[in-house]
Amino acid sequence: MGLTQSDVGDHLGLTKNAVGKIESGYSALTLKNLFALPLVLHRPIEYFLGLDTALTENEQEMLTYFRELPAELRLLALDRASRWKEEFPQLLEVMDPGFAQQLREQMGPYKIKPKKRP
Repeated sequence: MGLTQSDVGDHLGLTKNAVGKIESGYSALTLKNLFALPLVLHRPIEYFLGLDTALTENEQEMLTYFRELPAELRLLALDRASRWKEEFPQLLEVMDPGFAQQLREQMGPYKIKPKKRP
């Protein structure tokens, strides 16, 4: 992320020392700052509560970008993602077999498989 304690403090209205105490566990976050911190550091609130979101780092990054979109663009992004999911197997069929296999392995968790031809 590249933010210093001073940077985070500026966003939260805290001093660098106060941020350091929170990081080291000597002070607790207020509820206000607990809800602000995810926006500053682009992490889900579950991250700061020590809960597992079951999302990979890439999935969390995509979700962060999605949430930053205006509402009307979110619908467009969902439509494009839906189309991509439908078209991706067709793209695999025309790619170099070795490269297509690499993509299938990388996309494994998404279980995208080539469509069967009639």
